[in-house]
Amino acid sequence: MCTSNPIVSNRYRGTTTYPKVFCRLIQAALARQPIHYEDVAAIMNLQGRGQHMSKETGHMLGEISEDEHNQGRPMLSAVVVQKTGKEKVPGDGFFTLACQLHKLEENATTEQKKVFWENELNQTYEKWSD
Repeated sequence: MCTSNPIVSNRYRGTTTYPKVFCRLIQAALARQPIHYEDVAAIMNLQGRGQHMSKETGHMLGEISEDEHNQGRPMLSAVVVQKTGKEKVPGDGFFTLACQLHKLEENATTEQKKVFWENELNQTYEKWSD
């Protein structure tokens, strides 16, 4: 399952920030308690809100989820959800990466995306509770 050319370019792999975020995602999975993108941004020492924070947290989460996928595990970033909005679900980048990893059809409906995420989240919980 390993791929020599990552879909998500290397920006945080090999940094000290990567394992800090990775460990926090595992803690969330073990607790079966989703966290917010702002929690990831705080670990990364990103200030404020907006495009930059969203882009950088998304990139970090993409690297982690791609690496997990390549190890045969579910997308660990499934534990990260938006703080605002009616439903607490991951951002669009989560679903885009799922399509790129061939885990989700590109033309998936909103309902199909939600079902995919719920399944991925449950698989993540199960994987980390072993």
